[in-house]
Amino acid sequence: MTKSRKLSVRLLKENLSFQDSYKDDFNNLQPISQDQTFRVYLISGTKNAPWWKDYLGIQNELLNTTNSAILTVNTSGRIFVYTFGFAHNKLRSECFEENFGFLVTLNSLDGQKLKSIDAYSPASNTKQKRVVSSILSNIYEYDFNDNEDLIQRISGVIKEEFKELFTNPTGTDSLSINSKSTKEDLKNISDKLLERFSSKDYLNDPNLKNINKISKATQTNVTQVNSILLDKLNHRDYSDIYMADLEILDPSDFYAYKFGDNIFYDLCIENLNLDQDLSIEKLNSMRISVLRDMDDHNPIQWNLYKCLVFDHENFFLSKGTVYEIERDFLTVVNNFLVDFKANNYLPNANEEEKEGEYNQRVTNNDTLFLFDKNCPRIESRGSVEICDIYDKPNNRFIHIKRAESSASLSHLWSQGVVSEQVANIQHPKYKKKFHEVTGIDLPETRHIWYGIIKKSKTLPIFSKISLYNHINILKSMGKKDDEIKYFFIGINH
Repeated sequence: MTKSRKLSVRLLKENLSFQDSYKDDFNNLQPISQDQTFRVYLISGTKNAPWWKDYLGIQNELLNTTNSAILTVNTSGRIFVYTFGFAHNKLRSECFEENFGFLVTLNSLDGQKLKSIDAYSPASNTKQKRVVSSILSNIYEYDFNDNEDLIQRISGVIKEEFKELFTNPTGTDSLSINSKSTKEDLKNISDKLLERFSSKDYLNDPNLKNINKISKATQTNVTQVNSILLDKLNHRDYSDIYMADLEILDPSDFYAYKFGDNIFYDLCIENLNLDQDLSIEKLNSMRISVLRDMDDHNPIQWNLYKCLVFDHENFFLSKGTVYEIERDFLTVVNNFLVDFKANNYLPNANEEEKEGEYNQRVTNNDTLFLFDKNCPRIESRGSVEICDIYDKPNNRFIHIKRAESSASLSHLWSQGVVSEQVANIQHPKYKKKFHEVTGIDLPETRHIWYGIIKKSKTLPIFSKISLYNHINILKSMGKKDDEIKYFFIGINH
């Protein structure tokens, strides 16, 4: 019986040759065989003793050799690149079709038989999650929110008509499949992969059609977004520019990030100390290193541009691609939020003032009470922030976040919802802490206010969408429109 093998494949962009995509000197790549369709290249590895030889005191001569190979398949006017061993490290990622692996997978799966999803929301604090189910399910069984979550990787059982060619497809830009094929079969398989890449079959599946309700922006809009991004970066204006991990990391693969000589633990644009006179080409050539330990000499490397998150109007940059969000949906969100926006009535924050310092400065223990870091511990929820500031005369539970530059807004919205959920059940520890600080009983009616410390009175696209969703959650809990507000707190220069 023919053994099934895992294959890794990428699709070269049109009008590029394989030579364009090879990082090292192409002349050092050893050709093994070639014809009009197939070309095989060998990458000879160096011989090294394994690190554990000396560690364990082994005197025997031990040498490991890591060889790699590349197969290119020229078919239907396109070039497919299959890599074996560590050969993928020799390729320039920007030379290959984006989302090739993801779209092939999406168009090949049975939407009722999904096994796992990797999702993220490209907000100010991008959180990525992997959800795996022991029972094959549709996407909504994975707590998927089609307004906020973007799926970057998906796996499951493929449709019957493809099983003879390949199984277990998954991937983002590159595609991983299992196949019992011979080398000669890969022309037929590559043709089918190209057809799956170009297909829109997933739109006919009710369980898949709402995945990533976005489309790639036109080149004109891509140029516009990139131009605005570069202008902000070159003027060191990092407001509304965020960063995100390019992939979900195995916990054992992360010790710290490194850029140049700087080592840091939070992936923030301010930590990079970027030069001026940047271009998109320069950003694409720069690498963020992910260290597995302090002495990691072969770290995971990410394209800097692909780690940036930025939006303008209804366009946003994420993972190296500029997308367009449906204007009708954004209009619904923007019109909805208008009714919940309020004017600021608190003092402005100072330029270098931290959020906690601001909260302490403006409270007076008479009308404005400080709850910041004064949290009851609730079973199954940990420390719950009642609010940051309680405005007694107006009965406002004010949740505040300094959101200038790379600070997170995602926690702010959920903080208000979680606090109200615990208050609704009249948890005794919550009520006791509220009385200790204010001297009064917890009121039956509570006004939830969000204060955002920020120079510009704008929110990133996905922060808006998240706020829209959290306000609807509060409304579903019985809150009236006039009991929920958000406002911007200015910053003194």
